[in-house]
Amino acid sequence: MASTDMNFPVRVLVIAGESPSRGELANLLTINNYQVQVIGDGYEGLEVAKHIPPDLIFLDVKLPDTDGYLIAKQLQVHTVTAHVRILLLAESKSVFREIRAFNLQVADVLIYPLDFEEVQWRIEMQLLSSPYRRDNLTNQLSTTHSLKSVNHQLKTLIDNSPLGTIIWDRKLRVIQWSKQAEEIFGWSESEVLGKSMNEWKLIFEEDSDRVNRETQTIFANQEKRRICINRNYRKDGSVIYCEWYNSNFYDESGKLNMLLSWVQDISDSQKTEAALIKSEAKFRTIIETTLEGVWIIDSDSMTTFVNQQMANMLGYTQEEITQSSLFKFVDEQDYPIVENYLQRRREGIAEQHEFKFKRKNGDILWTILSTNPIFDDSKYAGCCAIITDINYRKKAELAIALSEKRFQEIASTISQFFFVKCANSGQYIYLSPAYEKIWGRTCESLYQNPDSWLNTIYPEDRGAVINYQEKQHQNNLVKREYRIIRNDGVIRWVYEEVNIIYNDDGSPLRYVGFAEDISDRKQAELALAESEELLRLAVNHAPDVFVIYDSDRRLKFVNQRVLERTGWSEETFIGRRDEELFLPEETCHYLPLLEKTIQTLTIQIGEATITLPNQTPKTVIIKYLPLLDKQGRLSQILGLTFDITHYKQAEQKLRDSEERFRTAFEDAAIGMALLSSQGNCLKVNRSMCEMLGYQEAELLQLKCKDITHPEDYEQEVKSIKKLIEGQVKYYYVEKRYLHKQGYVIWVLLSMSIVRNIDGVPLYFIAQAQNISERRAVEQMKNEFISVVSHELRTPLTAIQGSLGLLSSGLYDHKPQEFHKFIEIALLETERLVRMVNDILDIERLNSGEVQFQMEACSAQELMMQVINSLQAIAHRDSITLEILPTSVQLWAARDAMLQTLTNLVGNAIKFSPPHTTVTLSAYPQDDMVLFQVRDQGRGIPPEKLKTIFSRFQQVDASDSRQKSGTGLGLSICQSIIEQHGGKIWVESQLAKGSTFYFTIPRVINTNDTNH
Repeated sequence: MASTDMNFPVRVLVIAGESPSRGELANLLTINNYQVQVIGDGYEGLEVAKHIPPDLIFLDVKLPDTDGYLIAKQLQVHTVTAHVRILLLAESKSVFREIRAFNLQVADVLIYPLDFEEVQWRIEMQLLSSPYRRDNLTNQLSTTHSLKSVNHQLKTLIDNSPLGTIIWDRKLRVIQWSKQAEEIFGWSESEVLGKSMNEWKLIFEEDSDRVNRETQTIFANQEKRRICINRNYRKDGSVIYCEWYNSNFYDESGKLNMLLSWVQDISDSQKTEAALIKSEAKFRTIIETTLEGVWIIDSDSMTTFVNQQMANMLGYTQEEITQSSLFKFVDEQDYPIVENYLQRRREGIAEQHEFKFKRKNGDILWTILSTNPIFDDSKYAGCCAIITDINYRKKAELAIALSEKRFQEIASTISQFFFVKCANSGQYIYLSPAYEKIWGRTCESLYQNPDSWLNTIYPEDRGAVINYQEKQHQNNLVKREYRIIRNDGVIRWVYEEVNIIYNDDGSPLRYVGFAEDISDRKQAELALAESEELLRLAVNHAPDVFVIYDSDRRLKFVNQRVLERTGWSEETFIGRRDEELFLPEETCHYLPLLEKTIQTLTIQIGEATITLPNQTPKTVIIKYLPLLDKQGRLSQILGLTFDITHYKQAEQKLRDSEERFRTAFEDAAIGMALLSSQGNCLKVNRSMCEMLGYQEAELLQLKCKDITHPEDYEQEVKSIKKLIEGQVKYYYVEKRYLHKQGYVIWVLLSMSIVRNIDGVPLYFIAQAQNISERRAVEQMKNEFISVVSHELRTPLTAIQGSLGLLSSGLYDHKPQEFHKFIEIALLETERLVRMVNDILDIERLNSGEVQFQMEACSAQELMMQVINSLQAIAHRDSITLEILPTSVQLWAARDAMLQTLTNLVGNAIKFSPPHTTVTLSAYPQDDMVLFQVRDQGRGIPPEKLKTIFSRFQQVDASDSRQKSGTGLGLSICQSIIEQHGGKIWVESQLAKGSTFYFTIPRVINTNDTNH
């Protein structure tokens, strides 16, 4: 137990000569936050104890200047130190004889060498036996034991976790490295402690950029939890694949406090997810303590005296507190409590209670006040208080709550179910929330009936699981797979691992384990087995030949088709080479291709004519695929032949139909072209010329690359290459062509290839259908639906959430909160109405339904009307609106111009900081009027300038809520200006402001009403 866990600080005086034991004892006491003073001289220590009496004295019987027994005797007879408990330090048990000789009454004796756990325990016993501190110490021991219990539980989970646990500080330096992390990576804790991940060779070089991006994401507070897979080095230089689970924790100011990482080696199987046991290893509360303060007030609650310690507690000087009212140092909301305490003092009641002061810097100071009234001739004269700082006790209570919260947060992020179970009682000590997700039953049901999970086991698996249960104490680690039946009747596969923790006597103490749902993996294994069987059947019943050679070119497998064609048995082929089975005139057509595959270790494809025994010659395509082992050496060769005899015959028929094709080519309703293997246009039909805007002679001078959109050309080259190599017979693709006038045409392109009888490509046939209109309609529809659905869903979600909370009844008796949610729903409803109105406005404008009534308007009057309508909003936001005088007249629809100027000025006000100016101006410019709306706001990023007038565009995604915008205002302005024959644009500099410009036709002669 550390002294900072108590309400009152423990003062310890060590009187001992120079020795390693003295230093170790002082370090122990300091680490445990006792207030320690070490004196090497006996008489000096005696004087210190008389001046400031400590709670405990450690006294060495051997001192450099005197005998420790004499010092102990003088301490006991002095009135100030007579009550102080003394612990003697000695080298042998002869000390007890001296104690009797000097008739000493010491509290305890410690013999060198010191057992520091025993020293700590004896200190606690001495403090507990002290009536002055017993009550406070007992309470604080309870708090400490709670902390130790949580820490012990976390440590148990870490030590028995199958995952490596690493804790990093805010600079990503290792502050904890678990044993499992050492097993995974090979480095011990002492080798990595205090190092950042870049200070030793941990990250595989090719993954370092991605790991750095993950680190930046964590520091940017973008996601609380991150899961990533990357390669890492082990200490021996080998590379392993690891899966990392990262959870970041922040302090109260929102800064990254530490990063908790779990890691597992997934090199053997990336489909298996290992258990992650929640842990939080770093948990220590350091609480500073001070001596008691003394405060005396008079009957009017005015301060007559405070000691320096009290002044230090509050951050004032003694002079600042003296003659000041007690109420000056208390929050106003606590005045009634203070007055109640003072009334009890006036009634002569002395008591001890917690009290909250307000420090000079505004912080709260929690204390314990031991107060006594002061009476003068039976008349209340004030009171005196002994004040102890207990801020650190409050922090300890907060630390417990925070630790439990972190524990639950970590547990809730893990998909595996993990548990701790007592071996003797069979009761579960801890169950993670994942039990409810996997089993479909509550954790409470398992706490109440620890064996209830056995009833969920699939009947065929139950016997084996129960047998495991009975024998699990015989093995340190138990692994098993079984099926369970959930409450909803669904059968799931579960994988479980259980570790056994033993007592010192070798008996089981508790079981720590985890379980995870492996149903998907089981289904995948079953599907793989079925797939292998189907593949075997497919290969055997394939209409073409399929064989497998070993690396020595001897046959390992032939399919049923080979046996049918040759009439030989499988034994005839296995273990033999082709030249041992067939004549040279038969093997000469394909063996060179097989030899090339072996030499180059690449796929080889060729065409050959083969004559098997008692068979007519067949033209086949032969394909050899080399299979390599992990070392890159040849292990097997797959051989496939495809009978293309009938294809060769079909080629002739194809030539016969070529003339018919030419006839249909010219009259086709879609664009058609014949292209050379170099991409030149050999022939184009009329529809292709009309679609691209070229004459036939012009197109024949162009290549495919000249009319293809640059972004589509690379993909087309790849597709054509596949056609040439025979990987595909044809392909369809939607792509872009370039019209002669420069605009883009979307087409649905079908491309095929024509070869000669020897398989050499002759030309390509391209068929292109113009789908530009369909693509444009689809794109506009998709974009509009996507944006509108998102923008409408946001306010509807807020309305639904607010009304849902109100309908729950939680705030029926909380009128302020009730009113707040009503306001939220009202504001979001208004925002929704504005958005719908804006959408309707912009659709009417774009559809041409709105007919503007043009008239001559004064630019000065329009700007003044807008300024007058927005002056109240600008005044509220401390914005100055300014108009530069002008006499220019414009020809426009007055209401539309007011709507445009109102939108632009309103935006300028919303996005301008207080005490800045928004300026409106209008200037004649040839036959147009140029309007300017200039602000001194935050500016618009350059990348946003091109899209700012698009629908639903915001400079910042949060503007739609914080600024009550819909993202349609500028789009409406653009539609109005363009329908007036004008233009609108913006110029902006970040942090300096923006200027929106638009032009409107000018009235050249104000007497000409027809303009």
